[in-house]
Amino acid sequence: MRAYRERLRAYSTEELEDIYFHINILRHPLRYRLVKMELEERGLRLYQSPPARPAFNLRTWMESYPFFARHRLLKASLLSLSLLLLTGGITFLLLLPIWIFAVPLKFLGAETAIVYFACAPVPPMMAASVGFQMGGRGVYSVWVLLGTAAGIWLFYLTGTPDLLLKALMEPRGSGGFSFGGF
Repeated sequence: MRAYRERLRAYSTEELEDIYFHINILRHPLRYRLVKMELEERGLRLYQSPPARPAFNLRTWMESYPFFARHRLLKASLLSLSLLLLTGGITFLLLLPIWIFAVPLKFLGAETAIVYFACAPVPPMMAASVGFQMGGRGVYSVWVLLGTAAGIWLFYLTGTPDLLLKALMEPRGSGGFSFGGF
């Protein structure tokens, strides 16, 4: 291994990088480590993946402006209102396909109503997740949850949940002979 290390020192930087990118780490772990050490001794940066871009956070974005640093109450109320409207809008928009299929397209029945009710919890959870990622943590989580509740309430105002419950409760005949509803 000493001879291999001396051979590595004799290589140019380009040749050493070529070895680094083409060496089989599983077959030659010791040689890989020696190549890595030689690159570090020469002060070369090893390849690293670019850092992941952080998700947009509304709270840190507002804190980056000096105006909001001076007016904390305005920042808090604007952030609360933004989170409320954002999560409410996302919840309503994600519940909207249920309304589209149930009301205008009239995909109704017991089976489809069960599917709609099974899918209904997903949009509020997704909207709350987006709200938490946008800075709705701590005290602001209350506004995220209120926004989610407001989106659900707006969806309720469309009348779709009542229509789906009616589709579930409405008796459907078999179309043939029956003994007293059986």
